[in-house]
Amino acid sequence: QHLHNVPRADESALLTALRDAAGVVYNASQQLQCFSLDPTGPAAGADDIWDYQFCTELLPQEMPYFQAKGPPFDMFWKQTHWTMDTVVQHCQEKHGVVPRTAWVATYYGDLSQASNIVFSYGEYDPWSAGCIRSNISQSLISVQVPQGAHHLDLMFS
Repeated sequence: QHLHNVPRADESALLTALRDAAGVVYNASQQLQCFSLDPTGPAAGADDIWDYQFCTELLPQEMPYFQAKGPPFDMFWKQTHWTMDTVVQHCQEKHGVVPRTAWVATYYGDLSQASNIVFSYGEYDPWSAGCIRSNISQSLISVQVPQGAHHLDLMFS
């Protein structure tokens, strides 16, 4: 919603809209004057809740997301090259846990026996590249939420 109708040529308005969009996640209370992000760990910039979840429910396909090179290559700040060994070390040191790399598949199984599932993703969802974007069967369907984004519907706006 914050970036939807902003003129692309107005850099100041784009920056303000980007700040407001980030505020949905980092300033839901609207009480912070600035955002303080931790630039370390495989979930760099996220809060400890996401870092802990990453450490306990790690999905192997998420690993490439954390290989940020920094500008001008991507929008993230440069991070350490993460390997499974360095992730395990980080998770043990910070949270006292070992990543369960197959947790989702072990807990939920694969989709071969699944039915009656709706996979939804937002039009502006930064994770949409990893989403199921087309129907798999009559009862495993994909739905795009227009103008939606990851967690936008769950946060204050």
